[in-house]
Amino acid sequence: MVLGSTSVSKALTFGVAQLLLAMGEVPRVYEARNRPTYEIEGREVSRSNDHMVRLFVDQVSLDPEDASWTSSEARVLRTSEYFLLPIQSIDEVHYAGPVYNIEVEEDHSYTANFMAVANCQNADISQRRKVEGIEVEPQDVVRMTLEQGCQGLAYTYNQPTIFIEFARDIGMLARKAGLINIFVSNGYDTPETVAEMPKFLDCVTVDFKGSGETSFVRKYINIPNADPIFQTLLDTRDTKKIHIEITDLIVPQVGDDLGAARHLSKWVYDNLGPDTPIHFLRFHPDYKMMEFPWTPVETLEKHCAVAKEVGLRYVYIGNVPGHPLEHTYCPGCGTIAIKRHSFDITGWYLDKDNKCKKCGYQLTIQGRLEKTVKDNRFYSVLYHR
Repeated sequence: MVLGSTSVSKALTFGVAQLLLAMGEVPRVYEARNRPTYEIEGREVSRSNDHMVRLFVDQVSLDPEDASWTSSEARVLRTSEYFLLPIQSIDEVHYAGPVYNIEVEEDHSYTANFMAVANCQNADISQRRKVEGIEVEPQDVVRMTLEQGCQGLAYTYNQPTIFIEFARDIGMLARKAGLINIFVSNGYDTPETVAEMPKFLDCVTVDFKGSGETSFVRKYINIPNADPIFQTLLDTRDTKKIHIEITDLIVPQVGDDLGAARHLSKWVYDNLGPDTPIHFLRFHPDYKMMEFPWTPVETLEKHCAVAKEVGLRYVYIGNVPGHPLEHTYCPGCGTIAIKRHSFDITGWYLDKDNKCKKCGYQLTIQGRLEKTVKDNRFYSVLYHR
């Protein structure tokens, strides 16, 4: 058999032929009729007909017309790195066993609400291969919350807006029962999602990483930019019903630029107001970002200084228990208004209207100090095997 193109001698072309044959595609065979005899260098020789197979047009192109078998509807596209094959069929198969992550880019594998995250302090939860817990209806969640003596619900650890309908159904019942509802969110939401929030949500804290700086979020969060997050914040602000706070995880070496922190703080000041709390959080190595160190406390202090220079009044350091910038300071006289240690409130120096007891300044603190503040805050986990 004689192949009808010099290019088909290349290994790549044979590879394509094998792929097409494996897909059940049969190339067209051409017969070239020759004269029975030819004279070559003064002597007569006999010659049979030639049979040629059209295998592949050897062009590096994404144009299906340039990369096809003329005898088949199949299309195999070749780039400099890959052969792109058509999907032959899609079947639904029931499966029970290990489930592995899709590698989104390089070493990223944890996805949350269309965002890929390499560092996740809750990786032990998000990456579990076994479904644990109990099945509950919205009314069950509210009942258990009341039974535990809680003041409200925080929807967190998993991005809450990926189950917005369930959260809404719980939240509306919780609000009727006198409970508060709080989202801890990445803020990467649609307008339709934000439109559901005022029906039940009292507070949202939106978590930035690396101050939302574009090169950081592209590499480590796998989104083009933070613009959708800023738009979510504007849409949430415009509801006039939801208290907003900002957190910003400061990642040493790659996400600790003071210019980016200043830009974020200025945006918060201009669009959400000077009374919007902002928390700069300490990074710790975890999951797939073990190569970076803990954020130096000095770095966090510099970020807080930048936010205060911009004009923000409530600036905090997070994940550094015992640091003075865990406390809330009165913007009027500078004394401690609320004293904290990690998650514990250890001092409350406001009156019943949340005014500073020393100078009478009206702080924009939402809520009140509950009588159960000294009670045990830790409860057993509900699950079944």
